[in-house]
Amino acid sequence: MKDIKGRDIPRIELRSLLEPGVTPKYEFEMDLCLKTTTRGRWNKLEMLTYQSINLLNGEALGLSLKHQKPFYFSK
Repeated sequence: MKDIKGRDIPRIELRSLLEPGVTPKYEFEMDLCLKTTTRGRWNKLEMLTYQSINLLNGEALGLSLKHQKPFYFSK
């Protein structure tokens, strides 16, 4: 992924997140990007994709991020 000036934006991929329990039924995957804001450097975490995968049949379901807001953090 590139920003407006053509530079690479750091990307974070989380895979194989299993639901808690003895025999999990679902696995979760997320793609996030780390951005810079005017307040600081690399302090905005934005979710790009989020999906759940049914381990019984392999069906992947993309979850809506329509109302998801970025997470801002500081030191």
